[in-house]
Amino acid sequence: MIIVMRKIPFLRQKDDTFIFKHSSFFLRTFNFCIAVFIFISNILGIKENSYSLVAIGVGIFCLLISCYQNLWIFQLDKKIILNKKGVFFLSRKQTFTFSEVSAILIEKYMRSAGKAEYTEISVQFKDGETQVIESEKTKKIKDKIEMAEELQRLIH
Repeated sequence: MIIVMRKIPFLRQKDDTFIFKHSSFFLRTFNFCIAVFIFISNILGIKENSYSLVAIGVGIFCLLISCYQNLWIFQLDKKIILNKKGVFFLSRKQTFTFSEVSAILIEKYMRSAGKAEYTEISVQFKDGETQVIESEKTKKIKDKIEMAEELQRLIH
């Protein structure tokens, strides 16, 4: 099977593999830097007995956010889907076959307060379960939408 795909920036793609990454490298790095700054300032503050448990809690939260991943890998040659979800060292890995997939759904909707259109990309399984791959403003994930449309075509 020969698959012709154009390269999509910021999404890793191999010949027979589509990879959906949840958050940007910039966002992860930013949250990690905030966490490090909070921890360092509180460690220095311990010497003077001026530290904040609330700030340490915010630092832990930022650290967890920077380590969270929701990675979806569609391997067309093996006809499997790998999902890795959770904090790096505590992530849960699941493997699905294409035969378990009912559809790749691309749903567009408007949120009540905003004027922007949002898109949700999800996998619907034959047992009725649906798992969200991505949910974001449509203009931010146009490349992922194109990739999901191509996946719809290739899986079925």
